[in-house]
Amino acid sequence: MNKYGCEMSCPEMADSTVIIVEDEMSVRESLETLLSAADYHYTSFASGEAFLGEPLPSIPRCLLLDLRLNGHDGLEVQDELNARHAELPVLILSGADSVS
Repeated sequence: MNKYGCEMSCPEMADSTVIIVEDEMSVRESLETLLSAADYHYTSFASGEAFLGEPLPSIPRCLLLDLRLNGHDGLEVQDELNARHAELPVLILSGADSVS
């Protein structure tokens, strides 16, 4: 049981990794701090290209993906993951005040 009362006996959950793709360093560091405080493993990337150039972690938990990235935007990254048949939950983040 972790400090939040959640069962952590399943090794897939305990060893899983949250992936952060965020080009704003301050936002990326804030997410890393939050995940560390909650005892999550994470890996982060400053661009969609850097993320797509690496293999997925052995047990990815989910992807926190910025919508508006320099280079490939978040939707292009998600399209590429779909083309690769990556089974990965994706949470789209946006600091924009409106999303068309």
